[in-house]
Amino acid sequence: MTEQVSFSPEVKKVTNKSNGNTEVLLVISNSSLKGKADDLNEFLGKTVNIMIVPENYSYTVPFDNSVNKPTMEYKVFEDGTVQLVQQEQTQLDVDGKGNVDIVQKSFSVDKKVIDEYILNAGSIQFPGEVNPREVLQRLAQGVSMGEIAEELEFSESALINELEHARRKLAPFADAWKKANASGNVLPVEESTESEEKEPISTENDTKTEENVMEVAENETVEVGEEDPY
Repeated sequence: MTEQVSFSPEVKKVTNKSNGNTEVLLVISNSSLKGKADDLNEFLGKTVNIMIVPENYSYTVPFDNSVNKPTMEYKVFEDGTVQLVQQEQTQLDVDGKGNVDIVQKSFSVDKKVIDEYILNAGSIQFPGEVNPREVLQRLAQGVSMGEIAEELEFSESALINELEHARRKLAPFADAWKKANASGNVLPVEESTESEEKEPISTENDTKTEENVMEVAENETVEVGEEDPY
């Protein structure tokens, strides 16, 4: 019997039935199930374990609404290192009481971009208990997630959760890195310099301390961003 079938459906509907069952409707409108239909049929009538993970990841950036500028920025260095820095205080007092008009604007980035960043960027401070770069490298070599989990003494679901945690945290860093790569401002890994004094692509403000590198705004989205924060 086929061990597993991977495809990329859209979750269309979740229905709680009167008999206590829950029906989940998955719709595949892409080619991810092409050639796999017979393999999927082998699971009909059987209990399966499904882990649903997104194909793209959202993150928010605080914007000063009075001047329509982000209050923090992801700066990219030539070696691919990305750091989160706080912008210089520019907010305007909107009510005469010291209050400023800050909104959270939402952006998103594809999983493949985040994985590429994890695999190829410069020095990255990885969150969590596992190194996601090593996991992705092993997956690229054809090793299954279950085998990697066994090697690391994790359950497969726990390892997937660790990888997803890293992707969520690194999403905004990967987005900035992708844009810097597109503009030709990031050197390939093998050409990256290891100098202590690295000049950032953006030179508007000084970087914050290292503890701020992994901070990502996780507030509720108030407004969808129209202006890129990079």
